[in-house]
Amino acid sequence: MPELTDSVTRMIAEIEKLPGTPVDFSHGDVDAFIPAPGAFEDFKKAVREGNAQAYTEYRGRKILRENLAVKLSAFTGKKIGYDEIILTPGTQGALFLAMGALIAHGDAAAIAEPDYFANRKLVAFLEGKLMPVPLDFMDAQDRAGIDLNALEKSFVEGAKVFLFSNPNNHSAV
Repeated sequence: MPELTDSVTRMIAEIEKLPGTPVDFSHGDVDAFIPAPGAFEDFKKAVREGNAQAYTEYRGRKILRENLAVKLSAFTGKKIGYDEIILTPGTQGALFLAMGALIAHGDAAAIAEPDYFANRKLVAFLEGKLMPVPLDFMDAQDRAGIDLNALEKSFVEGAKVFLFSNPNNHSAV
């Protein structure tokens, strides 16, 4: 396991000082959100569909991708075809597909540290080489806190991809 950077060690020390009962948000185990209006009705409708919805095209149901393509095209101002979209059962599925397409055995992946622990596990699963890039958001006043020199060095040394999460745990590759 890679050694912790100074910024991670300082962050852990700061977290340990926080009062209250720790809550693990890593797997969505917290009853933090009220379901969207109509969610239960949509769930019941899907159950009634039964096997009609069990097997879709591997990219996801076409009608959903068409609807999403229209919305994304309007939002971005760029024409996006439904055939350019792959729907996944959550962020982890999408991240696995993206990383699987970009990282092969021995490929280097720069990864912000600290980061969501599953990101590291995906790099290890794909037999990639982990290249930590320090992220010190605790002391960063006027920037995101990414050590840009370390990021540049990781690419000079062969990183093919940079994986990072924002503070809300949304990953990007």
